[in-house]
Amino acid sequence: AFSALAAIEIQRGREQAALDWLTRFERETSGSVLAGAMLLTKGKLLMDRGDFDDARSAFEAVLTAPAATGQQKAEALFFTGETLMSQQKPALAIPYFQRIYIMHGRWSEWVARAYFRSGEAFEAINDMDSARKTYDEMTRLENIQALPETNQGRARLQALGGPIGES
Repeated sequence: AFSALAAIEIQRGREQAALDWLTRFERETSGSVLAGAMLLTKGKLLMDRGDFDDARSAFEAVLTAPAATGQQKAEALFFTGETLMSQQKPALAIPYFQRIYIMHGRWSEWVARAYFRSGEAFEAINDMDSARKTYDEMTRLENIQALPETNQGRARLQALGGPIGES
């Protein structure tokens, strides 16, 4: 019921009311099979508000929720990294992105996004060798070739001088 009420409030554009229902859901039904999805929704709402610390707490709660799926955990890792990127903390974001392609390789969409954002984070901290290695590795993975992030990674790799050893 709490998840349905939160969804209604989201449709009405009443994000605070939705957050209230999601918080109540989290408090009263934490063992629910819907916990991962509800925590992701809560985190995204908080992130959209610019409340990055609380959003990160919601995303990190997905990682410990017993009922959260692998895909939900990959998504939570990605958005945890995104909160850190939004706070100009790319060095802290990198491990979250990397955990996706190391631990959740099954979810190609999240793997491609994580590789690309990891490369961007390395660029932001001026570690161009690591950025190039990341983009190069990403462009070699067969399971993500059709995804737009791979083309973006290929373009960034070329803009940075190509793979290590080619410049």
